[in-house]
Amino acid sequence: MTDDLTPRQRTILGLVVRDYVAHTAPVSSRALVENYGLQVSTATVRNELARLEELGYLTHPHTSAGRVPTHKGYRHFVERLLGEVELPLQERRTIVHQFHQARRDFEQWMPLAASVLARTGRGAALVTVPQATQSCYKHMRLISTQGRMVLLIL
Repeated sequence: MTDDLTPRQRTILGLVVRDYVAHTAPVSSRALVENYGLQVSTATVRNELARLEELGYLTHPHTSAGRVPTHKGYRHFVERLLGEVELPLQERRTIVHQFHQARRDFEQWMPLAASVLARTGRGAALVTVPQATQSCYKHMRLISTQGRMVLLIL
């Protein structure tokens, strides 16, 4: 997937996603300029929002509303705009060792996973057991979203 956005469009998309996640309300061009100190006019921001909508990154619930991110907008934000935060090497080694000690015992993995997620995310963690008889996760990714919040991708 190539990045078809200008630097200004990437900035605006990132601000829309963050603002929408924080306030769960459509985001207006005026709010972006006033709240985030963008050094362009609201008309310029409206034009960029319209372009982001044409490209499928944003939508708006009705004509007079601000914009909200689409699935494509969220995906771009997570994959391209957030960046990755890597745990220190010693922390990664500790986690690998803990899971190695648990072997393949699913009953030990669940509380261990919750503990690791809570500790590394510095918050509460919930781990559920799928109903399938066998489950195999190919990849787990923690992405810092805002402050002490993280997004877990399995």
